[in-house]
Amino acid sequence: MLAKPGITMSKLKELQAAGRPAPWEQESATTTTTTPSPAPAQPKPAATAQGPGPAPLTDKQRAVLQNVMSSQARIQAKPSPQAKCGGDFQKKVDEYQSAHNCKKSEAIGAVATEHPELHRQWLQGQQPGEPAPAAQTPGQKASEHEFMAQAKRLSAERSIPLSKAMGELSQRDPALHQRFLRDIQ
Repeated sequence: MLAKPGITMSKLKELQAAGRPAPWEQESATTTTTTPSPAPAQPKPAATAQGPGPAPLTDKQRAVLQNVMSSQARIQAKPSPQAKCGGDFQKKVDEYQSAHNCKKSEAIGAVATEHPELHRQWLQGQQPGEPAPAAQTPGQKASEHEFMAQAKRLSAERSIPLSKAMGELSQRDPALHQRFLRDIQ
């Protein structure tokens, strides 16, 4: 209800409480005929226990619902990458980061250097659809690999930590990094 100029809200409420129309409604009633407005739509009552309840699902709705439910079950059953390698790598990264007060990327690089097998498992666990392989005995020493030689050279040239150099090198040359991980198995 809107008040018109010269009519206060309290006056308008008094008129309505007395069942009298507002002055502007009286004026329009005398000058023109108005058609009554339709009654406002009533909300449908909720289904009761005795009522019909919800409509049955169609075959298409049932198929979609089943697909969603099976997808949820697969997502919940899939172990996380951290669980695949026992969470050891992530735990070591967290410990290193808190002990050295460094960025997570630096901690990952340092722990990857110290524990290449855990790092390899962790990386493979990050790849969707590929299970993390079981631990194997290392073949080539990590310190003798071309990747490490380039990382050490980069670290010395730029005076940055080896872990940071390894991170930059793995981003710059992912194929070399993957070969390094494969070769040190």
